[in-house]
Amino acid sequence: MKQIGLVAIAVADALVTKDVAEGGLLAASPPRLTPGSSTRVKKLPAQTQTLPKGDLINSRDGSFDPEMEPQL
Repeated sequence: MKQIGLVAIAVADALVTKDVAEGGLLAASPPRLTPGSSTRVKKLPAQTQTLPKGDLINSRDGSFDPEMEPQL
């Protein structure tokens, strides 16, 4: 029996043939392991920086700042 770790995701219809580590993501067809959520979260600031107002977005404290929204 294969194990799926905590906070791991196996998409619908994925045939689990290997263990999925904690935070892992089993996706695609045929299913394959892709970088998990923790890896994706670490990449977000760099990816956001490439956006037109990335520096402004990265400077926010939290996900919503009503004072900053008009600038965005």
